[in-house]
Amino acid sequence: MLLAAAAVVGGVVVGVGSPVAGAVEAPGTVVSTTPLAAGELPGGAASGYQVLYASTGVGGASTTVSGLVYLPEGAAPAGGWPVLSWAHGTTGLGDSCAPTVTGSNRLAYLTGWLDAGYAVVATDYAGLGTPGGHPYLDGRVAAYGVIDIVRAARAVTAELSPHWFAVGQSQGGHAAMFTAHVAGRYAPELDFRGAVAHGVPSNLSYFVSLIGPTFPPSLVGLGTKTLIAYILAGLEIARPDFDLASYLTPLGKSVVADAHTLCGVQLAARVSDVNLADMFTKDLGDPFRQAWGAVFDVPVTGYDRPLLIAQGDSDAVVPPSLTSRLVGDLAANSQPHTYKTYPSDHTGTPDAALPDALVFAEGLFDGVTPAPDTTPPTGVTAAADRAPDSGGWFTKPFTATWSGTDPSGIAECTTAAYSGPDTATGSLSGSCTDKAGNVSAPVPFAFRYDATAPSAKVTAPAGLIRSGTQVGGTAADAVSGVAAVTVTAVNYFTGRRTTHVATCATDCATWRVSTSGLHGFYTLTATPRDAAGNTGPASPGAFTIIL
Repeated sequence: MLLAAAAVVGGVVVGVGSPVAGAVEAPGTVVSTTPLAAGELPGGAASGYQVLYASTGVGGASTTVSGLVYLPEGAAPAGGWPVLSWAHGTTGLGDSCAPTVTGSNRLAYLTGWLDAGYAVVATDYAGLGTPGGHPYLDGRVAAYGVIDIVRAARAVTAELSPHWFAVGQSQGGHAAMFTAHVAGRYAPELDFRGAVAHGVPSNLSYFVSLIGPTFPPSLVGLGTKTLIAYILAGLEIARPDFDLASYLTPLGKSVVADAHTLCGVQLAARVSDVNLADMFTKDLGDPFRQAWGAVFDVPVTGYDRPLLIAQGDSDAVVPPSLTSRLVGDLAANSQPHTYKTYPSDHTGTPDAALPDALVFAEGLFDGVTPAPDTTPPTGVTAAADRAPDSGGWFTKPFTATWSGTDPSGIAECTTAAYSGPDTATGSLSGSCTDKAGNVSAPVPFAFRYDATAPSAKVTAPAGLIRSGTQVGGTAADAVSGVAAVTVTAVNYFTGRRTTHVATCATDCATWRVSTSGLHGFYTLTATPRDAAGNTGPASPGAFTIIL
């Protein structure tokens, strides 16, 4: 029993931005999402999101919770990916301890599930990384966070099925048990299939109630003291009606205050020299046992879905004797459970149990028939195989390709090549078809195409003119319009070339250029360029004598 209090403080812990306070939306409502960068994903995940979502907190109040969504690689199966809702182990009670702050949810363990074809969603729990305190080991509030992130994730991406199960370790194993107890009633629109719980803390309320000012210091180690500090701080949040302050000395109040903010290693350092008995003015006793037991004690009846409970034979955090008692109570009440033990310590049990857990999870989904896919692909867009040539105009043939997304996968999308005729208002239409045969609505691809060069000529004056006189001409382009005309004067005898950009009227339909600085016999030519970047041939030369 004493060993049971030894440091349930191992866990995992990514960063959402500024928390959003005071959410009042229905449980599972998405408050905000942020796509994850490739370096923020665990192995086996193709993409992911940080999410803030509404959930149910202490006393049924609405609260905002942060978490993560990871999608496996490849196309989702018909009906969407089955969903694993991960409940992490103890990290601490402060916002800086949240998994979406420290990044350690990128676990190799979760990679095993992603590789097996399960989408993974992972809550931080209420009060970790978001406003409000964290009601540590309040099983129901933790369960609500585990459930509501499934609702939120399905609102973020259409690739998730309604079929899901919970997996948890340590504090998360406790949360997984409570999740299995309430999921069917709390979220009946989802299809909860069962739970896998590793290293489940249970049967501790009596032991903790014995602690007081005469409790022998030799009976507790550093892990125990750290755990007790977290339990007391969590109780202040979960049961504000319980007068914990009357049980605490000034030292006890200081330790509990620190437990609200310090993560596991830091809190352990804080209490390393603390005598647990010096924290209390009186024994916690039966009032504490009843108050904390109301939120902590794991139910042993009322389960309607299968449970896999995994226990390490060498677990010094949650001793096998306590889990055996829990399993015995479940068996006595004919609850649907499987109990397996492994030659592992507390932190090693999830990896040791993974092969069995994968088989167990596969069985949970036996008989699940995916709902028929009647929804056409979404997010259909079109893009050319290259950028326009100039000024937003294509001047050479291009190919447009359509793409989209669909939970059942995309079977094909339109591909269309274009090589003319010239047009300033071109449009191609295409769609995508999913593997279930649903076709999206046509999506246009607008473009401008001009592959024809413009023309120009010198018109006036001709013959004999004085230097400085303006020479004029015309230019034309049927589609994109003439953008510029360059006039070249070539000295008839020396071959010296002088180039000037003409001053254009609208679309360079007419243009003019000065002959200032020119004296002699010249041939004048005009070269047009249209708005699409096509350059026309030089006009026939106009022989001019410039005095």
